[in-house]
Order: sequence, then C-alpha cells, then structure tokens
Amino acid sequence: MRNPERIDRICEKFRQLWQRSPDMRFHQLITAFMFEDNRFTEDYFYVEDEETEYKIMTYKDSTENKINKLKTFIEMFQKTLETLDEKKEDGTFDDCDSWHKAAVNVQLEAWYKELASLQSVDFKYE
Repeated sequence: MRNPERIDRICEKFRQLWQRSPDMRFHQLITAFMFEDNRFTEDYFYVEDEETEYKIMTYKDSTENKINKLKTFIEMFQKTLETLDEKKEDGTFDDCDSWHKAAVNVQLEAWYKELASLQSVDFKYE
C-alpha cells in the first residue's frame, strides 16, 4: 500500500503552486503544469507520486512566461469576440452569443489586469 501521508503533502505543494497564480482556473493550472516545457514526456498515468511532487516543487513559471501566456490567451479570446460579432445569414445575432461575449469580456478584463500588474503598468481595458 502506498503511504497515505503523501496525499496531504502533495496537495499542499500543489495548493502553494496554485496560489502563485490565483487567477488561473483549476484545469488551466493543471494543463499549464502538465504540458508546459514538456514537463511530463512519458505517459503521466504511470508517473509515481514522488516524481510529480518533485516536478511541482521545481515548477517555476517565470514572469516573462506568464506574460507570453497571457498575451496568447488574450489574442485567442479577442478572435473569439470577432467571431461573436459576426451576424448570422439572416442579419441577426444569437442570444447565446451575447451571453458568451459578456463572459469573454469579463475574462479579458481579468487577464488585462493581470498583464498590467506583471508589466507594472497602469491598467486600462476598453
């Protein structure tokens, strides 16, 4: 049987990692952690907990890397906004698109704020 004490120890390390990027949603953090810099090149289903714990402890998301990721997310979401602004063939918009557009704008505003804080500049979202 595996040592059950590892669970709290690893969860605490992951909690600390998440607190360094509190605006990230859980699955964003998992994805960034798992796939950035090819952190797990093998089939991670079989990775031992000690290796995962080590990778959590050595994970350093540099400010420059965060800025680049934010710029990528912002660009991607701005393209989403452009597609939501397109009218259907009958010249109308979907009601769902209005809600989606509002949600995208809220996320963009949060990312612009985070980007501004990382770059130490005044924030202004339009």
